[in-house]
Amino acid sequence: MIARYYPRILAVSAVLVFFTNLCLYLYSVELVHFPPLYWIIGLGIAASPLILSRNYLEILGRSLVARWCYGFVLISGLWLIFEPSASEKVFQEFQTRLLSVLFILTMLCIFSKDSVQLWGRRAIFGAVLLALVLNTFELFSPMTFSEVMGRSAGLYINPNQSAAALVLGLVVTIGLVPHRYRMLYVVLVGLGVFLTFSRSSLIGWALTAVVFIKTGQLSVRRSLLVGCGMLCVALALMIWQWDRIQYRLEDLGVLNKNVLARLDWFNNPDVSDMSSTERKEVAEFGWAMFSEKPVLGNGLGASVNWTREKSSHNEYLNMMVDHGIIGVFFLPILVLLTQWRAQGEVRHIGFAFAIFVLYLGFFSHNILTERHILMTFALLECMAMSSRSIQATDERLPDEGSSYNHCFAR
Repeated sequence: MIARYYPRILAVSAVLVFFTNLCLYLYSVELVHFPPLYWIIGLGIAASPLILSRNYLEILGRSLVARWCYGFVLISGLWLIFEPSASEKVFQEFQTRLLSVLFILTMLCIFSKDSVQLWGRRAIFGAVLLALVLNTFELFSPMTFSEVMGRSAGLYINPNQSAAALVLGLVVTIGLVPHRYRMLYVVLVGLGVFLTFSRSSLIGWALTAVVFIKTGQLSVRRSLLVGCGMLCVALALMIWQWDRIQYRLEDLGVLNKNVLARLDWFNNPDVSDMSSTERKEVAEFGWAMFSEKPVLGNGLGASVNWTREKSSHNEYLNMMVDHGIIGVFFLPILVLLTQWRAQGEVRHIGFAFAIFVLYLGFFSHNILTERHILMTFALLECMAMSSRSIQATDERLPDEGSSYNHCFAR
């Protein structure tokens, strides 16, 4: 009984602590006085009965993502060997990467069973709903969580991270929602993303919706009536009360210069605001660093240990600055291995995930460090391994149908 329910409890707890970003939020507002590192250590200790089991060693032996983790740490560690006078920031970057790898390996252990994956997805569905509620609340109570006036963020503090987490949660949980309600779910998540005013994630959400339609995850015919009906009701209420809402948002400071500039960008993408100008400058600076040493790169942590205040907002460019031309392949290879030979519905989920994450890599340099993204990598690879195992069983027993996709259809 304990062996059956304990991994599920760990999975749900990990989602509530890490996918929601609760651990970092509690630390940032000083409700707890220990950083997320200690939460990860605590998770590892709690998962030690699973980690020390023979089954986990078999999982690591089959996991392609685990092999990527070993290679990532090896490549990162080589720079420390050849750079004995490395700065404190360089060592901190290595520790961050090592911690990310350990987190992925721990989550691979926790999500190894089909039933645990299902409970993990259910918990992520709850985390998405929580984020939607908090983002809506923050629209009328700005700066409750967010560090940017007028842009909702919830427990993620950073609006861009909140938006990305919502889209990732949508990708992982779309299969849990009955077909007739999926359009409504997609629209609600889109509204939550809109409240963050993250332009990159809004476009990413639209791309994800298109992928859902193309892969059959979202049937427009089956869900159009419910989704559009609820949307029309919401729009009618909003139009009816728009003057009051507008005045209220202006008084609260939500409709400020930054937010209005972001909205204006969709009408005129040529408009440059402070954020886009800053991103362009750091990207040019990063590209210049890469051009100086395109083969071997500038060394571990060069993309964060530079003269600019912020990093490049581009995962590909950051890795290229550090490791040369091979750095551009780190993220694509990880995404590919996550969904290697996935079958059935998992393949469709993985395709949507791959499109969004590869796209997001052009606008975020934190993909390989943020826990909600790392958790999704581990969850999807475990789902892919389970789908391959079920497929192999079905091929040996052709008269017996697969139960794996039925598990996701619940």
